[in-house]
Amino acid sequence: MPIRAAYGLELDLSDLVVVHAITGDEFVDSLDYVNRLVLPLLRARSVRLVQICRAGKSDTDGVRNEALLVGKTPGGLMGAISWTYRDVIRSTSTAQGASVAGKQLSPQNATVTMATIQVQALTIGKRQVTLAVFRQLEDEEIIQPLHADLSGEPWGRVNYHPDKCADEKEHIHVVWQKDDELRRATVYEPSVAAHEHLYAGLYVEALIADGLQSTHRHPEGAKRLRVTPSKLEDGVGSAQFIHRGVLFEGPIRNHFAYAYPDGHRRQETALWRDVHKVAGPEATAESIAEHLPALGYTRSWQRLKELPQLFIAV
Repeated sequence: MPIRAAYGLELDLSDLVVVHAITGDEFVDSLDYVNRLVLPLLRARSVRLVQICRAGKSDTDGVRNEALLVGKTPGGLMGAISWTYRDVIRSTSTAQGASVAGKQLSPQNATVTMATIQVQALTIGKRQVTLAVFRQLEDEEIIQPLHADLSGEPWGRVNYHPDKCADEKEHIHVVWQKDDELRRATVYEPSVAAHEHLYAGLYVEALIADGLQSTHRHPEGAKRLRVTPSKLEDGVGSAQFIHRGVLFEGPIRNHFAYAYPDGHRRQETALWRDVHKVAGPEATAESIAEHLPALGYTRSWQRLKELPQLFIAV
């Protein structure tokens, strides 16, 4: 729709000048959008567009005119200039703020560099990794399910929440290396971890077979116990509880879940028989609980929590 002033007359914008200060680190997509969508409108209105940049690292060097688009003169935004804003940052020994475009982040080209005041930055070559590149890393758990050991070498923590999870339960985001590739992981504090483990459900089944009911006080090894049956009659429900400071989660068979709140439906001998089929004929609730890696998860959490923070560019 044409821009019109009062009385239905179109505005004369030929005396308008738009000044763009280029840094030399603009995103390629941003330059393309302006060239395709903005410049045709300016040319149609005979609007002058002037691009300027620094002439050198010193303020006394002034600025220089890199490109001038007047009226309908063809052309596009200049993306490469002789003295970029990154050059200015480097010359003053401050942290690099350049973006990374068109490169895959991997252990071969990524490094952790030390900037001023001992700030560690995640970089590709000489350029600092951006949020967009960080989001492209594959999200994979770093803590193994069975023993709660680490699945690879952790690089550091990143104080950025790519999934808009800043207000969720306490957690950290970690960059880590798996073989020759980098991954990112979300790791939760032990008391809210909901660490999935096969023996977690089996432990609750053993407690129920041992006579535990929902009206009873939860045992020391299964604080804040919560049992949720499946809506399907032959389905598998779930159980959550805190064992030695770690929140565990695991599958529980439906007939155990229904026996938990209703002691009259309980057939403890039959329930123990079902537990022993999986855990072995000599298994007890205590022996099953020994398989839960509470100490392993706590150690892994502490190690990741103490990692240095890595800084990435906005």
